[in-house]
Amino acid sequence: MVEGRLDNGFISGGENIQPEAIEQRLVDHPSVAQALVVPVPHPEWGERPVAFIDWHGETVTEQALSAWVRETLPGFIVPDAWLAWPPGVGFKPSRKQFSELARAHANLAV
Repeated sequence: MVEGRLDNGFISGGENIQPEAIEQRLVDHPSVAQALVVPVPHPEWGERPVAFIDWHGETVTEQALSAWVRETLPGFIVPDAWLAWPPGVGFKPSRKQFSELARAHANLAV
């Protein structure tokens, strides 16, 4: 399993989640150019993962990505939401910026 920085990890339903493990699995998919996973608050589980995806061209369905992640990682790690990679992101994306975008999306979805 890929180990990430401790400060990027979060707890969901009592389980430790390292975003880098999910990101690595996602970028192994032939359609995914890059991925970044951040936590968003969840009333029942504490926090849940949300994934931003930058495609190589053709997109795949959320169900296909969920199945792809689930093939090698536990089900509780599968992101709850799949968001498009924001335009204009520089060479090194900011987890803080992506986290703010994910939280705004989660608030809109409620």
